[in-house]
Amino acid sequence: MTIASAIIVRLFFVPSYFHSSSHSYGELIDFVIYLVSAALTISFAHYCRVVLKRLHKRNLTNEILAKELQHRSKNVCAAIDVIVRKSLADAPERANKVFGRIKAMMHANELLTASQPQLLTLKQLLLEAVAPYGEDRLQAFGPEIPLDPDSARHLILLVHELVTNAVKYGSLSRLSGRILADWREDGDVIVLAWKEIGGPRIESPQRVGFGSHLIAACIKALSGSMQQKFAPEGFFCSVAFKPNGGARTN
Repeated sequence: MTIASAIIVRLFFVPSYFHSSSHSYGELIDFVIYLVSAALTISFAHYCRVVLKRLHKRNLTNEILAKELQHRSKNVCAAIDVIVRKSLADAPERANKVFGRIKAMMHANELLTASQPQLLTLKQLLLEAVAPYGEDRLQAFGPEIPLDPDSARHLILLVHELVTNAVKYGSLSRLSGRILADWREDGDVIVLAWKEIGGPRIESPQRVGFGSHLIAACIKALSGSMQQKFAPEGFFCSVAFKPNGGARTN
């Protein structure tokens, strides 16, 4: 028997308690209102406790599923690596390029399937992309701008293509080459400037490859725009995009 039930029994089945001359009619009404309020409060608290238990159980289930999905994704990634390299055994450079894109995509998906979605800053994203070629190869300047997972997913693929091109044709193909990246906020738009210096003399490409189509698709997904220039002293581009609800810090 709950506390509320015991009080109600006391109220209706032990009338002598209320027949005392020391209790007025108004006091009895107040007491009844108190009983009703207490019963509602206890019922609501019990309901909240049940809901919290269910949510906790659901969160545990989601975490298990997320970890299992990440584990299977890594297994799939390893299998794709073997398939790509065997299928393109006579073209190892092309295999590396294809798998590099797949690996970048898998990393982007990890941001969405993590039990606690990660928030990368734009600077962290750029440093991570250039890190395999030396952290000193990138000079990054700009405010701390955390990116939501959806924006980060497309930016990872976009920056991966820029870095790949810099390694193959641009500044990262020489030890003296560097990349200068700076960004700023213009209202709800982020403007990223990418400039390559110290690399070989470059010319505008004669054809549009798959990498260019991939960059264009990422720009479209970000509701952004891109301007690029193939100057003899190095490649330059400016990317403007709107993050999808990413948190901001001052």
